[in-house]
Amino acid sequence: MATEVLDSERSTVNTPNTQNVTPRDEKRKDRGKELWALLRNSVKLTTDLVKKSDVLPSTVSHGVHHLRKINHDEEILDVLYNPVAEEIVTLDNQFVRVFHKDGRRKDIVDLGESINKIIFTNHSQQYVGLWNNEEIKLFSSDLELVSTAKGQHKIHCMMYNESTSEVITSGPGNLTTWCFRYGNRYMIPHKIITEGLTCRDVFEKMALENTASRSQRCYAACGTAVAVFNLHEASLLAYKKDLHVRNITSLLFFNPLKHIITGSRDGSIKVWDEDFGIKLVFVGHHGPVTSLNLYPQV
Repeated sequence: MATEVLDSERSTVNTPNTQNVTPRDEKRKDRGKELWALLRNSVKLTTDLVKKSDVLPSTVSHGVHHLRKINHDEEILDVLYNPVAEEIVTLDNQFVRVFHKDGRRKDIVDLGESINKIIFTNHSQQYVGLWNNEEIKLFSSDLELVSTAKGQHKIHCMMYNESTSEVITSGPGNLTTWCFRYGNRYMIPHKIITEGLTCRDVFEKMALENTASRSQRCYAACGTAVAVFNLHEASLLAYKKDLHVRNITSLLFFNPLKHIITGSRDGSIKVWDEDFGIKLVFVGHHGPVTSLNLYPQV
């Protein structure tokens, strides 16, 4: 009796499936098969393309990519980024051109004098320009002339020390720090380092250790050599020579690891530790290394 019941149940279950299949159901079933076939073929095609790309040579790009180009009619002498106003400032023989960070021009200022270097001071939000390698000119945030200061020595290089809110200059046989006085309206020499240097020591590039410590060091490049200064003590700590085959054209300090990085006219880049022990050498450039910078900023 149990077997008969099961057979009866089996017949009642199977009968609707075989008797109630319509052409519409068959069409749906065929459509489902088509879609599954399309999916399988798509996955196979993608897999084949990935396999082919894996065996092809790959081009790995750096983290910096070209965004836009800002054309100038005159040769650009200097360029800087104003982090406060988020503006790009460029300098040619006489004009300062200000651009929004997206490249749109904001203003053109005629300084009336030939400035060959310009920097921005964060603490006072002012600009400092170098005129004729002799005078330092202080400008307001709107590039209006505030005052002029003349140093005891020629100036070939200039940078801002954010840790002390001072300006550092260097040139033949000297390194000088400048401080702001009288409500940031005047600049005067603070410390001048000449001991251990001669007029043949012409410093063209500088890099700075980013620290508020009294042991803060400044590095200045002359030819194939780098001089190391203690700014607080106003002293020459070391003078490392013959670091490159050709002249050093760029200089950078990497603060997290306390590494000094030098770029040369021969296209090489060298990474040094604090004692100028060589760490790494890059030789991928075909021409002079004109500039070095940190990306991202650290």
